[in-house]
Amino acid sequence: MSKRIFSPLYALPALCGLLLLGLLIAVGLHMHALSSGKEIAVPAAGYDPRAILLGNYVRLRPNPGGEITRKAAEQIRSDFNLDADRTYVTVDGWIVMAREGDIWDIETILPEKPELSSEPDRVAIKGVLSLRAAASGRYTAQSSLNIDRFYANQHDALAIEQAIADRKDVRVLLAVSRDGQARMKGISVDGERRLISWW
Repeated sequence: MSKRIFSPLYALPALCGLLLLGLLIAVGLHMHALSSGKEIAVPAAGYDPRAILLGNYVRLRPNPGGEITRKAAEQIRSDFNLDADRTYVTVDGWIVMAREGDIWDIETILPEKPELSSEPDRVAIKGVLSLRAAASGRYTAQSSLNIDRFYANQHDALAIEQAIADRKDVRVLLAVSRDGQARMKGISVDGERRLISWW
């Protein structure tokens, strides 16, 4: 009589164990990316009503932007082969952020990852940039950096939404890893930091 090598009795516990191990590894990698990534702060905007099935969250849209210089706009048109008469375009590439005081804003976008390790006040993020042509020949730039939600308990979520509605100084804190991925690390409301600590 042949013996069963793998009994269904042990299948479910083994599968659960593998899933738990995978989850722990994913959480560990994510926490390492948050702690080791370069922290930048960008303005936040946005509001969304509560979605019960998704828990308590605030719909946040990182709101870096502003006008790109004429020289940078000309370089973007050349690098991405953009028609000068197009008034609106989205470009996928490496968004270069530059620090202005204690806030980071969009400087330009490049087709290839730049080497910025020796420049502490600049960082490159892989993402999509929306560009709108201005009459001056420059571009106004906008990007969500693939971030749109911050989960919190109900009290904090409502308070953050109210702060956004009241136009307070709400910023998204991001950790940018070496591969150019921006992960949400927390938020800042009028200088008060609220960090994600459970993932």
